Amino acid sequence: MAAIFILMTGVAALTLGNYLYIRRESVITVDKKIHIKGLAPRGWRQIFCFLLIPASLAAVALMLHLLYSVSPVFLWKRLCLVAVLWPIAISDYREMRIPNKLVLCGLVCRLLLIVPELLLEVDAIGAHLIGEGIAIVGAVIVYSACMLLSRGGLGMGDMKLMIMLGALLGVEGICYAMFFSIFFSFVAALLLLLTKKKNRKDSMAFAPFVLAGTIVSLILCGV
Repeated sequence: MAAIFILMTGVAALTLGNYLYIRRESVITVDKKIHIKGLAPRGWRQIFCFLLIPASLAAVALMLHLLYSVSPVFLWKRLCLVAVLWPIAISDYREMRIPNKLVLCGLVCRLLLIVPELLLEVDAIGAHLIGEGIAIVGAVIVYSACMLLSRGGLGMGDMKLMIMLGALLGVEGICYAMFFSIFFSFVAALLLLLTKKKNRKDSMAFAPFVLAGTIVSLILCGV
């Protein structure tokens, strides 16, 4: 029960941080004070997002803890990743841009988690870091090739996103996450083309599909 309480407290804290960032223009005034009335979500999209963030974090936390019995460090890596991916996905969807500070936030989370990893998993930390390094290098190589083939269709923001995924997921995790992400993006692109809402020359935000693919891979595969 204590572990569940700690997990839910962490989920609540991550949710609040996400929501404040996403709603920062309405919540935080010019003089850097929090505007209480701005906290309330407006419209069905904001309400849906407000409910979906804690639901996704709680689902990942409970599935990894109860079903897969992963280590605390492994669990918090994944929770931090999902928490950071939410504002990244929303920013990419709204503005077709991935803020560097959000990617940096994810990388800083990984660096901070080295401390508990040294305390709790000292025997495995070397293998973890090597695996994450391989995942980062592999993601950079594969994505660079995709950028060349797409002739400008892919941006550097997605490249930075791949680096963050590699640092927090490792080789196996990023493979599963990217499989589901590409699958979801392909289905969405096909539907948009069939409904004529987009054509082949139109660009589409990729980060929302990375968020969905990562959450699904964590829940279904536990990686």
